Amino acid sequence: MERIYLQFRYADQLVNAGQNEMATMELLDVVQQINDTLYDQSKLIYELLALTYMRLGEQQNCINTHRAESCIVPLTAEGQYSMKSGPESAIKIYKRILAKYPDDAQSIWLLNLAYMAIGQWPDGVPARFRLPDEVFRKRGNIHFDNVAITAGVDARGISGGVCSEDFDGDGNIDLFVTSYGLRDQARFYHNNGDGTFTDRTREANLTGIVSGLNTLHADYDNDGDRDVLILRGGWLAGGTHPNSLLRNDGKGVFTDVTIEAGLLTFHPTQAADWADYDGDGYLDLYVANETSDPSMSHPNEFWHNNGNGTFTNVAGALHFQSRRNKPPEKFPGILF
Repeated sequence: MERIYLQFRYADQLVNAGQNEMATMELLDVVQQINDTLYDQSKLIYELLALTYMRLGEQQNCINTHRAESCIVPLTAEGQYSMKSGPESAIKIYKRILAKYPDDAQSIWLLNLAYMAIGQWPDGVPARFRLPDEVFRKRGNIHFDNVAITAGVDARGISGGVCSEDFDGDGNIDLFVTSYGLRDQARFYHNNGDGTFTDRTREANLTGIVSGLNTLHADYDNDGDRDVLILRGGWLAGGTHPNSLLRNDGKGVFTDVTIEAGLLTFHPTQAADWADYDGDGYLDLYVANETSDPSMSHPNEFWHNNGNGTFTNVAGALHFQSRRNKPPEKFPGILF
């Protein structure tokens, strides 16, 4: 049973890494080892297998052949999948789960989305599990169109952060974007003022600045423009990755001043915020770090802005170092 558990966890990590085809093969092997039966302890295996098929369909259609209507629920005809094997396989598994757990809201929801992806919703969904039309019906007159492709900001990446601000002082809101992947380049999109953007990552001196679970901007040095703080390490096991403070010269060119500012530390950072806590006219910085391993110490940090471009960690004096945050449990353990 331990081997099955480890194989399941391996498949789980493959899904997290976007290796859906490999994850599918591992999970199918696990299913064979448990004699292809569905019982309480193995329900998570089938749920992950179905989710992997859904992710595979999303990868083939929403990512590799991305269109403006892709992955926006409710799916229009233009957003429906042309390669349908992923959601079709998921449908078979969700039906099997619902045969034993007919009130499983998660499986009901995903079953409806799978039918929507292949263009058979609502009539194709078994009546017992069909969600009513009003669940997906638009409310009010507010409508947003996905213009990322036409605007030139549809770069592929993993979950990250976005700052929208006039970083170069021309009166138009630019975009600073990070991606969670460890090698994913941070990007700067200059607003052309006509609804489109130009990628000026190299001109912004960002080449080699990679990764970032989150990012936030503030004028930490009171020079009239917004600087950027990139947060890293959160959600990663042992993610002792340094954050980066990037000083803006007012024209959308950034310099990494993390070491110069005294902010170089190595913790899995989840979130942060700027505020002038002591009323001296300079923004101070609170940094929230995760602690997933009790043998490791990752206390939160409270950085006082010294007013000269540097910071001092005063968390101990302010009694904040005992405050710690645990990362979200994305995949609970399974029992056999």
